Amino acid sequence: MSAANFGDVWKHNVLLEVVNLIRKENFNYVETHGNYDNHTVTHNGSAPLGYYYLSKKYNYSLPSTLYTQINNPPTSAARYSYLSSWMQVYDLLKKSQIKSFKETIFEINQSVCTAVAPHISNHTEICYTHGNGFTGVLNLTNSPDLVFIDPFYTKAPVTEMKRVKELASKLDQKSVPYLIWYPIYRSQIRSKRIKTHLLDQFPHGARRPHRLELHDISNNKNSSHIPITGMIFSDTLSHYIQTVKTNLNYLDSSKNPCLNWSIV
Repeated sequence: MSAANFGDVWKHNVLLEVVNLIRKENFNYVETHGNYDNHTVTHNGSAPLGYYYLSKKYNYSLPSTLYTQINNPPTSAARYSYLSSWMQVYDLLKKSQIKSFKETIFEINQSVCTAVAPHISNHTEICYTHGNGFTGVLNLTNSPDLVFIDPFYTKAPVTEMKRVKELASKLDQKSVPYLIWYPIYRSQIRSKRIKTHLLDQFPHGARRPHRLELHDISNNKNSSHIPITGMIFSDTLSHYIQTVKTNLNYLDSSKNPCLNWSIV
């Protein structure tokens, strides 16, 4: 999956807004699936339908938001660098007035850990740990101020979705705030064979999780494109949803009619 795609644009916009709303001294941020610290974006696959598309629709002059301040908007089809979730959070916290914070990042792939280590050796606030984030977050000594749950949903998607739901339930019991990113692929929208996306793991009706989604209404046929992407908010964060939605209205066609995107 290409970095800076449609799903990443929504994921990172929402994440940064929430972190900015709840940040405080000694802020303790945890991420379950770290991946690399930085990505080189080429205009293949689904990448052109994400940040580059957004920048182009604003004639390469995007509004100043937390996201656009941290991620320099692409101004051409050339390659560009794009930070991971946890590095974007790191940049936001470093630029804030917070004097002390900590990031605990779990990554199960040892080769990824080895590659990342020299890049963050001087970042004393980051504890990048080789381990399973689903279990690791529950064994932390200090309670997190925010847990970001962001698995790949690719190798064993239904199994991962069930683990996400289990972790969310345990965090709810501890009143630990969390965000959960999820994609809904075109094939999942069409499929009626099995329950294939994350929301199917949660109750319907009154106990449906609090969430915000971004929909691409262009009906793009790119097979790797994610036409719907969302973020689940824990009950402890749900009162921020309207503020986040308002702050991110630049992603909605009501703000820019040239966009084929809609916040739901």
